[in-house]
Amino acid sequence: MTSTALLRTVFAALLLAPISAIAQTCTLPAPLSYLGNVQGFSEWTGAAGTNCGLRTRIDNSGRSASGAYAAGIVAEPRKRMRASFHVDFSGLDAMTPLQSTTLLSLVASAAPDEPLQTAAIARFGIAWSNPGSSETAALVASRAANEDLLLHRSGILSSRSIDVALEAIVGASGIVRYWINAGFDDPPTGSLAVDNAPWQAIAGIALGEFSSTAPFNTRQGDRDIVFTDIRVDEYLFWDHFD
Repeated sequence: MTSTALLRTVFAALLLAPISAIAQTCTLPAPLSYLGNVQGFSEWTGAAGTNCGLRTRIDNSGRSASGAYAAGIVAEPRKRMRASFHVDFSGLDAMTPLQSTTLLSLVASAAPDEPLQTAAIARFGIAWSNPGSSETAALVASRAANEDLLLHRSGILSSRSIDVALEAIVGASGIVRYWINAGFDDPPTGSLAVDNAPWQAIAGIALGEFSSTAPFNTRQGDRDIVFTDIRVDEYLFWDHFD
């Protein structure tokens, strides 16, 4: 099973049945609540009365289907969503060619011909970039069913501990943009305009490590990535004005 199919299976299950309550002392970052692990490990971290962080780790089997993440669905699909978090991947080994992993995915409520399919409206991750021989952040947006994939790479990441913010708006004049070490009121690090209306709306979110390349899993397996300050803002109504 590919990582994409894995996420589709997870979200299909979440859409069809309620999630059992998780015994947890820290406060979960709604709507994230489900921990998924396939050749990997994920756990909520944090003391009682504090907001939960997330620690993820994949094994080093080299299988691209490996995944360790948190996932959740929204009560009602949204046309707009914002998510922000701090990620520390300083525990990883130096990245090399062909290594990449997805850290955040905003998933769709429908594909044009597959109403129950879940796929990525936008994906944010880290990757080794050539030219440049360096680690960069990467944003991918799609129209639907992996059509018209658009990519924006950041400049070289000078730190492996960064603040990330992402916003997605679904529609004929859709847009996906992200910020690194900046806030929503600042100019975005990158922005992609895309007609993503066929996706209909945003149904859920996944955060962690998934859709990684086999070289990433082989080299970075058994090494932690830590997420803190996780926040998801849903917009039930959007009047096209900020």
